[in-house]
Amino acid sequence: MRQDTSRYPAILALLALALVLPLAAWAQEPHGTSEGAVVFYDPVVAPLVLPAGEDFLPAPAPETTGLEPAASPLGLGAFIDVTGDLKLFNFAPWYTFSDALKLKVRVPWIFQRTLEYQDWSTDDTVEAEASGLGDIAVDAEYTHRFARPGQALRLMASVKLPTGDQEKLDGDYPVPLGTGSVDILARLQYARSTERTGLVLTALYRHNTEGETIRQGFGMTSTERVTAGDQVVTAAFARHRVSDRLWLHLGAGLMLTGDGDVEVEDRYDDGTEDTYGYTLPQKSTTLDLFPGFSWELGPIAPYLGVRIPVVTSYDQDGIDDDRDLAVTLQVTYRPDRLF
Repeated sequence: MRQDTSRYPAILALLALALVLPLAAWAQEPHGTSEGAVVFYDPVVAPLVLPAGEDFLPAPAPETTGLEPAASPLGLGAFIDVTGDLKLFNFAPWYTFSDALKLKVRVPWIFQRTLEYQDWSTDDTVEAEASGLGDIAVDAEYTHRFARPGQALRLMASVKLPTGDQEKLDGDYPVPLGTGSVDILARLQYARSTERTGLVLTALYRHNTEGETIRQGFGMTSTERVTAGDQVVTAAFARHRVSDRLWLHLGAGLMLTGDGDVEVEDRYDDGTEDTYGYTLPQKSTTLDLFPGFSWELGPIAPYLGVRIPVVTSYDQDGIDDDRDLAVTLQVTYRPDRLF
């Protein structure tokens, strides 16, 4: 039996693009403050805004029930997001228990997070960097399939766990890799497909709980209890088939972030205490565009695209609202069978 080599040039071309574009973005100099960038799209929210390969329904064939073709219940996803100040790899295995229920675990590894600090003694800007495991999230998704082929409604509930080190330091400067809190996310998603088009509409809400950080020094122990602002995201993504295997994608995502709260308790070595609180100024509105393309290679569906900041608006003056363009590589693998 002769082996089919017709797809090899396409695979090689895709791999070349997947290597060159992220590496180009990897070489960017950090622009603006990383704190702002992580507020906009962090390792927890970003993979839920951009649809994964399996979020687009397969095109319904004529005179079918609209159900997806039989496949292995186990699948794997990879999400790589690269800007000048945050370089993220998210590994996401999932298991499909039935046509209606799927469980996914998202494990983020932060290759580099960069924060900028002001050295008041020299008036210079200092860049602090760290890497390591981020906050793991567990997703449970229920899918309702309509009688009409090519349509589905999904409801996902997610729990974000405090597995990232929120007290990570680069010298004397904090570079947290997690929030230290257990957060809850809910996502409602509508998907529709035809032979040549695909549509995914998303509404997402994130509720953040309190995270605690303890630091010692200068004759005291300082405990900070931070509750980040809740987030609401709406997004619309469409794709259009331009060949048997190639799809062009375009999407937009709008995110609204509220203000957070901080409570501080300082305990001094002489036994005195001081407690105070203040508002964490995170209230903002952002709008991003997501052009890209994907390639169907049997059980593998790679996506390569960019995230273009269009609108960045903070309610508080003096916060740097510059954001980098991001390069995103996403790969979905779902074999026809396990063995």
